Amino acid sequence: MKLEVTFIALILAWITTACHHHHKGDAHEYNLDHRDDHPKHHKTCRLYPAGNGTDDTPNILKAFQHCGVNGTIIFTNHTFQIDQVMNTTNLYNCDVHIHGTLLWSTNITYWVNNLLPVQFQNLSTSWLFGGKNVRLHGYGHGTLDGNGQVWYDWNQNRTNAPGRPMTFIVYNSDNVIIRGLRIVQAQFWSMLVTTSKNIVITDMYVNNTSNSTSTTVNTDGIDVWRADNVTISRWNITCFDDAVAIKGNSSNIYVSDIYAYRTTGFAIGSIGQYAERPDYVTNVTMERITLDDGLSYGAFVKTWSGVSSGVAPNGGGGGGGHVQNVTFRNFNISCPIPIVVTQCTFYATKGNPRKCDTSKLSIDNVTWENVTALATNDFANIHCSSAAPCNLRWSNVNITSTWKPASVRCANIANQNLTGIEGSNIPCQEWSND
Repeated sequence: MKLEVTFIALILAWITTACHHHHKGDAHEYNLDHRDDHPKHHKTCRLYPAGNGTDDTPNILKAFQHCGVNGTIIFTNHTFQIDQVMNTTNLYNCDVHIHGTLLWSTNITYWVNNLLPVQFQNLSTSWLFGGKNVRLHGYGHGTLDGNGQVWYDWNQNRTNAPGRPMTFIVYNSDNVIIRGLRIVQAQFWSMLVTTSKNIVITDMYVNNTSNSTSTTVNTDGIDVWRADNVTISRWNITCFDDAVAIKGNSSNIYVSDIYAYRTTGFAIGSIGQYAERPDYVTNVTMERITLDDGLSYGAFVKTWSGVSSGVAPNGGGGGGGHVQNVTFRNFNISCPIPIVVTQCTFYATKGNPRKCDTSKLSIDNVTWENVTALATNDFANIHCSSAAPCNLRWSNVNITSTWKPASVRCANIANQNLTGIEGSNIPCQEWSND
């Protein structure tokens, strides 16, 4: 790969460096391009691929090293080969422009043994990205291609198989804007925002379609965990798992104007997986959402049961905390069950009952408002824990079903009334099994 960094006057570069007059940054073996719009130490690193399948990761990391603080990094409109993990955190006042495609290698042996760990569900990633005052521009065509097909075939439909990397994580960040990026065939979750605040991610495209009989499994559109003040807007998502999932210790999350196709819905959770680590989710609004041909749920909340069993990522439970002040507004849904609350998530083994009534994680002031849905199963399934009954609200919810007899199945709703969900005119049918 050729890494090009140019001075306005290349011929004077060695003179300005040697004499320390108007020094614009240390070039090392690179040329520098002084930019008048950022007079203090602004550097531009322009990246070109080596080609012929050569790993471009080393030069990409050099570009972030030299231009990641008060600088600009430009991926030109070419394909860049990514054969190694990338940690590009601690950026500051940095613009990243992706005009081309970053293509991950299919060397599963390397990835499984070299991934960057995430302290959640024993998961990992191939790219940690973040810093303060950072802007990433994709222009609607800049692409992260996870080459996920090899992972889908290798995975053989397993859930949370160890070693599959998330494509991209925004980590330890403040005031980051990401706009116009495409993510295709993510290896695992497409994107995670964690340990961050004041994040805006807009105008995104995700498509994790498998081209074989192997299903994708766990290829979420975007997850948020341990983050505050996050805006997610104007996404187009085809991912065959959760389109958007807001996980524990996240607050002030705004999700809007999303089109999702063939996903498992818009989730709060799962939370309560770790007995020693309470989860709090507060002040979440999701609105102006369209879900076409959904695979399971529409707008839902899921927590683990109150009894711990097994180990992460597929086991756990017993965690405390709360879900408070969540609004699902202006949803247009077609899926099997549009509205779901479950506190029954558990480690499924033979002879291990679900223990749905054991969770003490409270669910309070969750509202579904202006929801229009076509169900192919029940209108709603709501199983709150008897140890902590839910406080739920509905307003202008209109659901029809192609499945008869459709019903609203309910358990342990603190403010339950006899008409069930407003607009359905079908009473709650008591849940008969755990």
